[in-house]
Amino acid sequence: MICKRIGHCQGEAKGYINLGELHYRVQRYDEAILCYQKALDLEKSMEDEDALVAQIDQNIETVKEAINVMNDLKKEEQNLKKLKRNMVIAKGTPQKRKFLLLQNSCLDRLIEKSAMIFAWLK
Repeated sequence: MICKRIGHCQGEAKGYINLGELHYRVQRYDEAILCYQKALDLEKSMEDEDALVAQIDQNIETVKEAINVMNDLKKEEQNLKKLKRNMVIAKGTPQKRKFLLLQNSCLDRLIEKSAMIFAWLK
């Protein structure tokens, strides 16, 4: 980075923030946290940068929340696949209604999590 070469710590930190934002938007959450952490380390070494430090901390928390939502989404997808398999087995039995209700509930949770992700991308 140019800012690093010329010793402009604030510019370097903002560059890492921008890079973290890019990684976040393409769901590369581990890389996003690393960039935000580098920016945070740089900002903490400077004086009078409390507002930017608070923003970086918030960005890190947002990425961690996104990781949790994505993990929940994966679990729900696995649950839905399991329910589909159970539906095939339960076809023509009283259990079929139970599995249909469970499937419906699972789909509602998947839609909710997907809507959260869609809102983040705006």
